[in-house]
Amino acid sequence: MSIIGNVIQPTMRYIKGDMNAEDQKVVDRVSKVFCETVLALVKSEGLKSPQVPLIEANQFVGAVDLASYKVAFTEGYGNEAFTYADIQKYGITPLSSAITNISRDIGDVIYAFEFKKGLTDIEAAKVAKEAAKSYIERVKSDLKSHSKPAVESISLPEIAEGVKRFRTDYPEGKKTAFIIMKFGAPQAYSESAQVVKDVLSAHGIAAMRADDKQYMDDLFLNIKTYMHSCDFAVAIWDRIETDEFNPNVSLEVGYMMALGKDVLLLKDQTLKALPTDIIGRLYKPFDTRSPGTTAPEHIIKWLRDKNYI
Repeated sequence: MSIIGNVIQPTMRYIKGDMNAEDQKVVDRVSKVFCETVLALVKSEGLKSPQVPLIEANQFVGAVDLASYKVAFTEGYGNEAFTYADIQKYGITPLSSAITNISRDIGDVIYAFEFKKGLTDIEAAKVAKEAAKSYIERVKSDLKSHSKPAVESISLPEIAEGVKRFRTDYPEGKKTAFIIMKFGAPQAYSESAQVVKDVLSAHGIAAMRADDKQYMDDLFLNIKTYMHSCDFAVAIWDRIETDEFNPNVSLEVGYMMALGKDVLLLKDQTLKALPTDIIGRLYKPFDTRSPGTTAPEHIIKWLRDKNYI
């Protein structure tokens, strides 16, 4: 039985966490409405199970803070499990922050929503149903955006095999983003990339760097595979090691723009300007010393502005 099936009709559950029984009942009751609505919409919209990532979730997370309950379904590590966490000692935790923590500790979040404390059963059920509708609409949008997955294989035979492998990992219906940045040893590089991955993962988008997986043996062909296969890109300019701009970052940004794909430009707030060939483009500043607190808000707003979420 899948996690959502176990939410609807509890059977044998592996449960962990420190949430009290009453709060757990509230989370279970609302989550059941959410899951029932998702399955009903899958049927009414004529969707197939493989097209709906939520059906593949193997981890359920419920959390309670001082103001609200949070529910998340993840593609976690290990066997199926239910985690119920009491995080009230931390005050009020934004959903985006909770998602980042869940992605780090349990697994990639497929979908998450929250509802306020003190709602009546009818009010809470309404929130759950709206969350389910929002999720299914996103699934349908993802499917439309991947309606022509093999065009690159035909027009660019040199990366045909790479695109094929990429589509095996990220099939039709899975939205993807290419992280453009220079590579180096400092931990700040991986921290910035991980923040981008966590924020996008929380909204059902897989983000990746060119060194995450080798789809082609040739370096540039491998990068081209990512650029042609991903839906959009997130470019990161920083001055962690030097004030000089990395020409490869500008090249890849220009290539993505030439393909007509959206590119989110994230700039180290200490940099005075972007490269001359990018001047005039809107960018979002962030602190490379604290990307987890300065970048997520900009990323989420951009995703909404571009209708990716």
